[in-house]
Amino acid sequence: MCIKKSRFFYFIIMVLIINIILTKSIFYDSNIPLTNIYENNSNDSTIEIITWTDLEGFNELEQKYIDLYNSTYDNYKVKAVARPNDLDSDTITAMMSGSAPDILILSYDEVTTYAYMGLLLPLNDYFNSWEDFKNINPNIIDNFKINDNYYGLPCGEYTMSLLYNKKMFDEKNITIPKEWRWGDFIDIAKKFNDPKTGQYGFALNWNQWGNWWFQMFVWAAGGDLTKLESDGSLTTTFTDPAVIKAGEYYRRLKQEGCIQSNDDLRLDDLKKDFATGKAAMIFSGLDAISDFTKLGMSVDDIGVLPVPIGPGDVNPVQIGGSCYVMHKNISPEKRDAVFKFYELVSSKQYFEDKAIYYQTENIPFLEGQLRLDINYSELVNNAPDDMINMMINSSKLGRTSCYGSSIIAPFIDGAVQKIMTDTNSNIEDIFIQYENDANKQAVPQYNNNFK
Repeated sequence: MCIKKSRFFYFIIMVLIINIILTKSIFYDSNIPLTNIYENNSNDSTIEIITWTDLEGFNELEQKYIDLYNSTYDNYKVKAVARPNDLDSDTITAMMSGSAPDILILSYDEVTTYAYMGLLLPLNDYFNSWEDFKNINPNIIDNFKINDNYYGLPCGEYTMSLLYNKKMFDEKNITIPKEWRWGDFIDIAKKFNDPKTGQYGFALNWNQWGNWWFQMFVWAAGGDLTKLESDGSLTTTFTDPAVIKAGEYYRRLKQEGCIQSNDDLRLDDLKKDFATGKAAMIFSGLDAISDFTKLGMSVDDIGVLPVPIGPGDVNPVQIGGSCYVMHKNISPEKRDAVFKFYELVSSKQYFEDKAIYYQTENIPFLEGQLRLDINYSELVNNAPDDMINMMINSSKLGRTSCYGSSIIAPFIDGAVQKIMTDTNSNIEDIFIQYENDANKQAVPQYNNNFK
């Protein structure tokens, strides 16, 4: 029951709809018919809470826990309805008008934005009275603490990690230093450069969703791409010295033959290069290991390396995922019922069952150490130890995407593409240009929502 990263196009649609709603009072039509997935035999005393599902319905595990909830509580029932369609704008519009489902999941990126917009309820009282809350990983949940209020209960997480091909490293007898830095990374990546075979060291995804990767290099250099203001608005920081250092490092990776020579390669191409032994290293979410095994790579040949330490003397990784939230228009009589469901699907038993379910699907359960009382080293038996250790420790090293990432992503994408294709251009001038574009085309609309 988790959702994927929002795309910029849909986010822009969302922002436009918010502004229409706020300025013209045009509301989502709550009378649009929704398709019942199954009947609920409720009576007058039953509190019915709504959850959305897509056309494929729930998987076996999700359905099991909905049924368990319905059989556990005599006066609470979950009713599933089909989501009108898959556009993110439906969620925000429904939240504004009060027709959103009671059980609502948002991406990590969305929680902070919607909390500042006043669309979410604080969960403090529920957390304080929930005995099991002591077992929820505080390093993860603190990402959704704003002005002393908690607004999200994480339900699934991915960790961006530096993967490497163990066979390729063994063939060259390469040992990674325990605390390697950007310079060490270049020295090792160059060892795989072979123009005759097309082999190279690092598959760097700069030509598609470049912001997603680039922000980790900016963090390692000691800075960020945006700043969250106290009122929830966004300030761009594209000319932070760390941004320029990260841009210079990208160019150096290209100039010294550390990355792919073909500028047209996109993420799927780079994944294939890694899976087939053409690229020795790649950044990827741990939740996407099956992307490589489906291409014929053995999971035993995939290892996880520490991210090289940058000029900022840090090496954070990007984490993302999904959170249960409670939107402000849930009626008071339904709120307890909703949180009881969140408690159930955040339990130790649920995550243990989820790990077993993943194993039956031959997918490593590497979704983050959301609970402190689960021994993932014992629970996950179809993934190497270094992957499990990275997942367990990601909450200490991990950072959520820069604030407002969906808004600024296309401008960072454009800037990164420009500095990589026009290698004689001035890096700072390029980021100034794209920052100006962002502050004309997207940031004002975004920030108007907090006024």
